[in-house]
Amino acid sequence: MFNLERLEALKTNALIVRNGLNESVITTSIYTEPTIAQAIAVFTACDALVSNVDDYLTAPEEYGDRNLDLFLQGMHYLFRSIWTDKIGYCSVVLGGCTHGVRGHFGDMTDSLKEQLYYEEA
Repeated sequence: MFNLERLEALKTNALIVRNGLNESVITTSIYTEPTIAQAIAVFTACDALVSNVDDYLTAPEEYGDRNLDLFLQGMHYLFRSIWTDKIGYCSVVLGGCTHGVRGHFGDMTDSLKEQLYYEEA
């Protein structure tokens, strides 16, 4: 059902975004509280994605295909609402990051949107 290499890539992208937000926005004194709070929101969503995919990759029988499928669909809706927010805070938050974090965020959201983590038919 799932392509394990693509799940690993999804997890890696989320990990890079999470770490980039922490290093470039959350732990710096450059940004004001609203931006830091917004970065923490995206960080938390990425952290959940990393944790759940890792749990599945570690013990797929225990985690269950259906549980991961539902979780990833939920993450798609969550990240879509973050990306399309009319205030545009995601652009501000990601714009403060280094190391190509915006590209990894795009890869992550594209994978969720297009469900690229499934095995090809």
